[in-house]
Amino acid sequence: MDKTAIRRHLRALRQQLSAEQRHEASDALVHRLLEAPLIRQAGVIALYVPTDGEVDPRGLMERLPGKTWVFPRVESVPQRLMHFYPVADACELREGAYGILEPATTGQPWDDRIVVVITPLVAFDAQGFRLGMGGGFYDRFFARQPGAWRVGIGHAFQQVDKVPTQAWDMPLHRAVTDAGEVVFSPPTPGPA
Repeated sequence: MDKTAIRRHLRALRQQLSAEQRHEASDALVHRLLEAPLIRQAGVIALYVPTDGEVDPRGLMERLPGKTWVFPRVESVPQRLMHFYPVADACELREGAYGILEPATTGQPWDDRIVVVITPLVAFDAQGFRLGMGGGFYDRFFARQPGAWRVGIGHAFQQVDKVPTQAWDMPLHRAVTDAGEVVFSPPTPGPA
């Protein structure tokens, strides 16, 4: 299947899940993420606000106090540019590009301080390549911050045989699903 067909098929499956099924899957993912030493040790962790049936990683915030949580904000749609900003509370989020909640702040981005990026995905394969929504925002971010530990999260049914890739695609270090996890390469801790 090509990227468009994979996206269409898996997004449809994701959107068919009930709110209860999404909540259960998100809870299972958060529990699995809590077991990862680097998640517990990292000082700055990037999360996202779910949309389009994505699993929700924000449960980590209440279970791991004392961390700095950063969320993406689209700075330029034409340039596919996003940066991450600290958020202590959901009231600090406002509707932004694509109707997704993002930080309201205009302070300095924390991109270079991020140790772990919890990233949404539409699909992933056994080599660690991910397929996102197609905007390329995370791909561009990963290219600018290659030292950040890349953790893709989703439902088990989002694993496919092969994700079509481009030369600039950077594989994940780990994928965590509601059914388990796949480690692609050992993490190398960055600055905490």
